Amino acid sequence: MNPRATARPMLVAAIVSSILVACAQPRQCDPIELAPAAAASLASIEQGGLSPLAWPASCDGRLRVTQVFADALPEPGGQVQRLNVVVDRNGERGYVFSQTAAVLAFTRIPPQTHRVEASADGVTVSGFAGPAGTGDDIAYLRWRSDDVTYELHAALRPWLTEQDIVSLAVALIESTDR
Repeated sequence: MNPRATARPMLVAAIVSSILVACAQPRQCDPIELAPAAAASLASIEQGGLSPLAWPASCDGRLRVTQVFADALPEPGGQVQRLNVVVDRNGERGYVFSQTAAVLAFTRIPPQTHRVEASADGVTVSGFAGPAGTGDDIAYLRWRSDDVTYELHAALRPWLTEQDIVSLAVALIESTDR
């Protein structure tokens, strides 16, 4: 038997195994850095008693939280605060990540878009993606976990795809369930 003939398949199997192991390892990503104005806004909001339960992370060092703001959503019996985190890349808007105790539901999606669903750790993410009617494509995802509603609203770009937004939602779910 030719030793090269048996060594070659073993070498190929070893290379494929190495690639699969490397790709299966989760990438270590860091929380997205706050711009100074966003940090000041967040500090002020936290002094008012509203704090983020989840914070987006990224392996792309060009992403920055450029704005943090709170707004109010109507609920039976009053209003509920929502915390919004705006993430940009080199000055170009990427997405807004929001969290609130308000229960937000939807069943209809805009024309020309398609439904997007995913799940992680028993939590279902629902939303839509597609043309916004302005020439831009968008993605909107929403999920509820531990009495908090989370939303991701993204302007899709070559550097921020629908799959990236779904992956971000899954990563956020997994980070809040720890």
